[in-house]
Amino acid sequence: MLSTDREEFEVQLKILCAGYDKPIGDRTEAYWKGLAKMSLLEFARVVEYALGEDGPDKIPTTKHCWAIRNDLKRGRTVTRQVVVVPEGPYSKWLARINGLFLRYILQRRDAEKFMGDINILARRRECLELRDYFEHLELEFGSEPPFSELKRMFDSAMIRVKDQGALTHV
Repeated sequence: MLSTDREEFEVQLKILCAGYDKPIGDRTEAYWKGLAKMSLLEFARVVEYALGEDGPDKIPTTKHCWAIRNDLKRGRTVTRQVVVVPEGPYSKWLARINGLFLRYILQRRDAEKFMGDINILARRRECLELRDYFEHLELEFGSEPPFSELKRMFDSAMIRVKDQGALTHV
């Protein structure tokens, strides 16, 4: 990557970290140095793959980013990172909401050409509140609310969140 790619690289890294619900912390310099010889376009493809359905279960390290890039470049199926799932109940609602959130982030990225103003933390809080709400509904009424209702409420939640300048706080 070129030094002029630094700002866009950081946007991509923030998207990657947000997708795995991990704070960016000290990752910026480590990923910048570890992926210095990878092009920005290749890194964007790695991020898109990692956040997709076949992506790794945990945030990829720089070494794993290189492996994903090499596999994508060769047209091979990317090898998944194996990770131990933390204890706790599986939430089908969170899985559904995460899918909606990923699609939302990718659509925003394409539509806005990485403007860098998305408030990932506030949007993630909305997603977790939706999960809690739908899990409560299912427990209370003993039946599963329709996906269309989840989608409608998700879209409303995303509209409510204000983004201007939000990435500086991530």
